Amino acid sequence: MARKATTTPVAKRYFDLLAEEGYRPKIGSSENNHSILRFKSEGTVFLLFVDEDDESFFHLALTYELGDGVADIAGAMSRANDLNADYKAVKTTVHPAERSVRFHVEAFLDAFATLPVIQRSIGALRDAARAFFEPARPADRLDA
Repeated sequence: MARKATTTPVAKRYFDLLAEEGYRPKIGSSENNHSILRFKSEGTVFLLFVDEDDESFFHLALTYELGDGVADIAGAMSRANDLNADYKAVKTTVHPAERSVRFHVEAFLDAFATLPVIQRSIGALRDAARAFFEPARPADRLDA
């Protein structure tokens, strides 16, 4: 269970940046007492993890529950591995115990992440999630 959050300097900077852009963030904290900013973009919930001890570390995430409809966890893990090989900056992980898939953008930046970095990361996460969930396409066949 998340603990009650106290706003820290880096979390406040991100909170203010997101709020100025109309994202309406909410702040919480993780078990290791790092701040987590939760906000929506076009109806999708994103989590921005803030490490006060390393303000140049950027971590934005998106999580989906797989539900009971995905019986093939091994196939989901294989798909995640394929995406990890194909996508820049996005890490995809499957968590069988929680029956969830998570998409992460993690990076070391020279400074605090700017709005363009956040927006590009949101786009990359959306694209990777779309690719993960789109139905597998049949292999192209050449007719003789």
